[in-house]
Formats: sequence, structure tokens, C-alpha cells
Amino acid sequence: MGLAGSGRRPRLVLLVALLATLLAGLPALPAGAAAPPAPPPSARVVPIDWRDFDEGPPQGADAARLRAILANANRYALTTWYDDRFGDQGDEGLLDLGGTGEHRVRPVAAEAFALAAALATGAYDAAGTGVPEPRARAIAVRLLTSVAGHHRATEAGGWGDAWQSALWAAMAGFAGWLLWDDLAPAEREWVRAMTAYEADRFRGYTVPYWKDRDGVEQTPGDSKAEENSWNAMLLQVATAMMPEHSNAPAWRQANLELMISAFARPSDLGSSRVLHGKPVSRWVGGWNAEEDGLVVNHGIVHPDYMATAVQNTHAVLTSALAGEPAPRAALHNFDVVYAALADRRFTSPPYAAPGGTMYVRGSDEIYFPQGTSWGPSRRMDFVAMDVVARELRLDGLASTGGAYWERLHAGRALAMQERHADGRTYAPEDADPYQGREEWVAMHAGWAYLTRWLVHQDAVEITNRVYPDGS
Repeated sequence: MGLAGSGRRPRLVLLVALLATLLAGLPALPAGAAAPPAPPPSARVVPIDWRDFDEGPPQGADAARLRAILANANRYALTTWYDDRFGDQGDEGLLDLGGTGEHRVRPVAAEAFALAAALATGAYDAAGTGVPEPRARAIAVRLLTSVAGHHRATEAGGWGDAWQSALWAAMAGFAGWLLWDDLAPAEREWVRAMTAYEADRFRGYTVPYWKDRDGVEQTPGDSKAEENSWNAMLLQVATAMMPEHSNAPAWRQANLELMISAFARPSDLGSSRVLHGKPVSRWVGGWNAEEDGLVVNHGIVHPDYMATAVQNTHAVLTSALAGEPAPRAALHNFDVVYAALADRRFTSPPYAAPGGTMYVRGSDEIYFPQGTSWGPSRRMDFVAMDVVARELRLDGLASTGGAYWERLHAGRALAMQERHADGRTYAPEDADPYQGREEWVAMHAGWAYLTRWLVHQDAVEITNRVYPDGS
């Protein structure tokens, strides 16, 4: 009796001490948050199996250029941006994002994703950035968990359930999935809860269109191509991370509809082409792109919004990392839009002088036929388009392929960065009024490099399978 009794208490003390040690290493809960309950088994996150990706980095001058662009964006984030924005917040706990709006949340999610993409693929360049990998990893984790931890799924009054919030959650959720092994249990739950919450917004969602079936503008001068494709991005992250979730069938159906609608054209209303078990005509209720692939936004023909077609092909990235084929819906009309960038000719007048095509042969310039909302200096969205068109072989309708255009546009993007010791892209004379322009560059650099890396891993497949709708 005495022997047994004397043995129980030290064991209890040891267990309490061990528990205290473990808890000391966990992140503090966000203000106003309850301890997260364990998710049901069907809602569990399936981590990426990195053993399936063992081909090393892509080789050649084009891949090296793309890595350099991503490394420069990472250097700016780690050596300038992070210190400027969060340098007075210490090294512990969630970052105070300063609010719940776009310019408080989106830039942080974008930088988290770009860092995660570099770290997860082995592209992170510690020598080039001057920041050791463990420090870069810690910052990436802190950024993504601060975005997730301040989401309303975890924190009362947090950000989310807003017009653009699916995009922010997609980037932060993807970053969390890429760095899943670096997250504590509570942090994993924040990422999971944020992603599921935003995905559930699209169950029973009515997909918007620029023009309805009768050609009547529903949103004058404002295509829904960008919006539908960024909403789809979140659903792609959710279904890749949580394929067994009870709501995953509904998420998949919403993802398909959003992707097909994003760059739907008038001819799609009568198309008998079958995607995922239904004619395209039954998927769409209007159109968001002109028949020749032009996209109108802010009241003008807008090349920058045509380039948001890369948001649909984001599905290729999440699917490949999940070990699954990507839905063919992700590619719908990308080739038409890309050919329009390369070959659609505009006459001046009535279009802006000197006329011509948006992609300018022999030049790294972009021609904006009716002007642009974001200045003429943007290149990384076109670099991402070029890489996707080239790697996924979606440039067949264009007279000149993606490899040619990538070298021009990526060369310009890299040259812009090389003007600055900290790797930033923009100089004061570069016209781009968007507040998050450097973070926008980082996001596109991450997408472009991850696309090339996954194709090099021979991980990309496309399917036209029928997905259960859960009914």
C-alpha cells in the first residue's frame, strides 16, 4: 500500500510539470477567444505529403530568374516591410494588424504566402535575403497565424465575411497548409477554422455576372472575373486541406461554378462542351468576358483584370499538393484570354495611341488600350500569366508562346527589383497607386514559382471527373 501510494504522487507531479512545459510553448489565444475545440474527424486537415515531391528545383535561366524575383520579394518583406510595419511589436504573440479591412489584412496574408511558398519548395535564399531560414520561417508563421488568429471564426469582432475576405483567407490558409509542420495545435485550429468559415459562405451562393443571359449589364463596367476567381481560390484551399469535411462536396460544386463563370463568354451560354458532367451552358448564367477574351473593369478594357485568370489556375497548385488531379474547370477560357493579351489588335483612334496589341512584341512594355487604374508599371501579374500559359500548355491559341513573353516581362520585373538594395520592386517614379503593391508582387511571384516547381515535380494532372454534390 505505502509503496503504491508513494509512487502515484511523483508521477502526478511529473505529468503536471510536463503539461505546464507543453502549454508554455503554445501561442497565446487571441483576445476574446475561447480555447478552440477539437474539430470533428471529418473536418481534419490532411497535411501535404512532401515525400511525393523529390525532384529538386527546376533548372535553367528562366527558373533561376523566377527564383531571384521571389527571393528579392522575400528580402524586402523580411528586411524592410516587416520591421516598418511590426518592428515595435516584439517577437511574441499575435501581431496587431491595425484593423480588419483590406489594407490591414491582405498584405500580411500575401507576404505570408510568398514566404511559405519559398520555404516549402526549398527556394528560400538565406544568403540572398541576409535572413537565416529559421528566422524567416518564424516570421512567416507569425504572419499567417496572426491573420488566422484574428479571423472572426476565432476572435470576436475579427475580420472576415466580407467582399474580398475569401482572397485573404485563401492566401493565409494556403500559407498555413504549406507550413503545417511548423504550427502548434492551436495555430492549426485557427487556420482550419478560418478556412472552413470562409468556405461555408459559398454554400448556396448566387454567382454574379457582369452581363446576364440577355446581355444586360448587371454590374456596369465591372466584370466579376476577378471576384469569382478569388472566391474560388478559397474553396480550392478548403477542399485540398479538408477533403473529408462534411461540407466539402458543396464547396467543390461552388468552386466549379465560380471557376467556369469567372471568364465565361457569350458563346458559353449555348456551349454543349461537357465540364464535370454538365454542358457548360448549364453551368453559367451570364458572362464576364467578351467573346474574344477581353475583360472590362473600371469601365475600360483592362489587361490587369484579364491577368486575374491565374487565380483560377491556383486550383492546379492546391490539387497537385493534395496529390489529386485539378478540375478542368480551372482552365476554362484561359487560352482565349491569353491569346487576347498577345494578339488582340486595337486601332488608334478610338483607342489610345499608338494602338496595337497589349503584349508588345520585342518589348517588355504593356499597351493599355483605354488606360489603366494601376499605372503602367505592373509586370508580375503578366509574368504569372506567362508562366502558367507556358507550363500548363495554355498558349496554343496565341501566335507567340508564353516562354517568349515570360522572358520579356520577368526580365523587366527583375530589373525593377535590382534597382534597390532591399529587393523592393517600385521606385517613387513608378506609377502604381495600390497601397499593397509590393505584397501584390510577392503574391504573384509565389504563384508563378510554385506553378513551375510543381510541373517540374511531375505533380500536375487535369481531370474532367464528375464530383459528388453531397445531395
